[in-house]
Amino acid sequence: MLVTIHGSNLGMHYLDIQGGVTVAGVNCLPQPHGYLISTRIVCVLQPSKQETEGPVIVTVGDSEPGQSLQTFTYQDPQLTGIVPDKGPVSGGTTLTVQGTQLLTGQRKDLTAYVGQQPCYIVEEVNGTHLVCRTSPSNQTAELTVRVLFGKAERSVPGQVFRYMEDPVITAASPAESFYEGGRSIKVSGRNLDVVQQPVISVWSEPVESMLVMRRRRYARLLAKSHLLVFNSTTSKKQERCLLVSSFEMTCVTPSVTHDSKVMGVWFELDNVKVAFESVAGKTFSYYPNPELFALNRDDPDTPYRFKPGGVIAVEVNPGVL
Repeated sequence: MLVTIHGSNLGMHYLDIQGGVTVAGVNCLPQPHGYLISTRIVCVLQPSKQETEGPVIVTVGDSEPGQSLQTFTYQDPQLTGIVPDKGPVSGGTTLTVQGTQLLTGQRKDLTAYVGQQPCYIVEEVNGTHLVCRTSPSNQTAELTVRVLFGKAERSVPGQVFRYMEDPVITAASPAESFYEGGRSIKVSGRNLDVVQQPVISVWSEPVESMLVMRRRRYARLLAKSHLLVFNSTTSKKQERCLLVSSFEMTCVTPSVTHDSKVMGVWFELDNVKVAFESVAGKTFSYYPNPELFALNRDDPDTPYRFKPGGVIAVEVNPGVL
């Protein structure tokens, strides 16, 4: 682990401080590439046999040693568990590593692994939790979770992370929703419980924006241009799905604005992405929200009289039945 020391009168040459730096009583080996004349020393911290703390001491040549006001603490981080303990071989699982003194060293010194596969740290690390996202694996396996604190390695004892077969979705229905969302979609498949938090996602875009895009696309075609233009007006909305079993889950459709064109609906199961139309055989459609009218809307001030046994006709949009 590298330690950076800032100060003044830290020598005129690297050789002036070579072998003259200790951190909490432990040697720290200065590095030539990190040395700045008189003001900065970068050294490689050596292992300590125990948890300890103390000042940084720098000796420049034959001069009296200089001592820092700030103390340095040697800690002994430990890993105690992981949540969840399984995920798809395609990766993308948000894995929480639990432990003590996990905030040891700088963030850049911390790296996490599942077996030999990197697990990319995605959140700020604190003393008890480290959150990372798993990489894909080329096979199912049970692997040890490791964290490197600089060169010091720690492993989760008595627990492994299981790479499982990817979830597969075989059916989803219905294929319609109101713009307001909230439609319950039944999803069938297998290995669905391998995923920690499945979601349903909807990409949509304002209709006016689409018209502008079509005009621009037409103009580009006329100009025989092959440039791709990123459309910043496209939005993505998500809702969490509820796992019923390894074979079934229910998803509630997100809402979209009435002036939007739905570009795509799909299920996200960590790194596994499944388009709705690929399993339902048709595209997902959004329809205008229902409107409720008074039964006597022609004369709303007059009380509506209903006779027992009478018929009330209800008009609905058949597309969302």
